[in-house]
Amino acid sequence: MDDKRRQRERQAEAGRWLRTERERAGFATLNQFARALGIDQSQVSRYELGTSAVSDDRAEKIAEVLRLDIITVRRNLGLWVPETPMGRAEMVMDQNERMVADLIERVRRLNERKRRAVEEVVRAFEDEQAPAREPDGGKH
Repeated sequence: MDDKRRQRERQAEAGRWLRTERERAGFATLNQFARALGIDQSQVSRYELGTSAVSDDRAEKIAEVLRLDIITVRRNLGLWVPETPMGRAEMVMDQNERMVADLIERVRRLNERKRRAVEEVVRAFEDEQAPAREPDGGKH
């Protein structure tokens, strides 16, 4: 496979990632996302189609708008990221942060009754994790 083809495939993959993250962040349309970035909708379309690469400066704005850390954004857009000894652990942390952010956004969209139900489930799990208390309340 030649370098240009590999580069096109990487840009297409970056575009798919960007679209997924845009939608996950609640930007249902390209126009909404473009306005938040301060650019034209056609440019966002080119990013998502993989026909245009994202610049370093634009990656920073994307990270800000999507509320993601810059390393995650740069890595997924195929931009240079510094090598760190924590590489794999950092990647897992990024995935966990995205999952938590996604859960928070989904809960935020729920109606009040469903949100209270989710809170009750979380409390039930917290209660299961709490250390067992001695019958006398732990006093000696």
